[in-house]
Amino acid sequence: VIGYTYTISACEKGGQWQHALGLFVGMQHNELLPNAISYNSTICVFGKGGQWQRALGLFAGLLHNELLPNVISYNSTISACEKGGQWRCALGLLVEMQQIALLPNAISYNSMISACEKAGQWQRALRLVVGMQHSELLPDVISYNSMISACEKAGQWQRALRLVVGMQHSELLPDVISYNSMISACEKGGQWQRALGLFVGMLHNELLPKMSSATVPRSALVRRVGNGSVH
Repeated sequence: VIGYTYTISACEKGGQWQHALGLFVGMQHNELLPNAISYNSTICVFGKGGQWQRALGLFAGLLHNELLPNVISYNSTISACEKGGQWRCALGLLVEMQQIALLPNAISYNSMISACEKAGQWQRALRLVVGMQHSELLPDVISYNSMISACEKAGQWQRALRLVVGMQHSELLPDVISYNSMISACEKGGQWQRALGLFVGMLHNELLPKMSSATVPRSALVRRVGNGSVH
């Protein structure tokens, strides 16, 4: 079992879900019972390979074989659902963790927040952060970036801006992803001056702008000029 498990883990790191599946099935054909680590590694490789249905199936198999799922099992399956755009499944797993007295960690919450962000569920994403804080977990840069992106997609530039301020109050430094989302939110909200200010702030913090960062402030300014708003 150990040999199979190590090899499945190697497949996970290499993103080879088909090989991992073959190894997992091979264990059973050789009358070897996969353990929780084997299940967790295979669920993880399925998630990275975009195979969320297979990940859920294996998670169900873990329970069927009377193996106790741990935080890693749940996190891997939540992450698979997040990558597959299945935010409701991810949320159900997070709730289930709490019901069986497994404490979600920052990885659990970050995957769930990201799932909500991708699905346009910005209000749920914000509520999850509140739940995270109630659980005495501190949101990190990944948490904030997902929330800022969710607000940007929903046209909530004011909330996105408050999140950036919240990051700084928490002594977290916004990265390029933070700035890109925030600049885009301001551009969509017609806040060209704020967009330019954020772009300057990005340069001041010695962050190298991506092409999208440079394009958005310029497009925002062009719109204002076209509307006769800049004198």
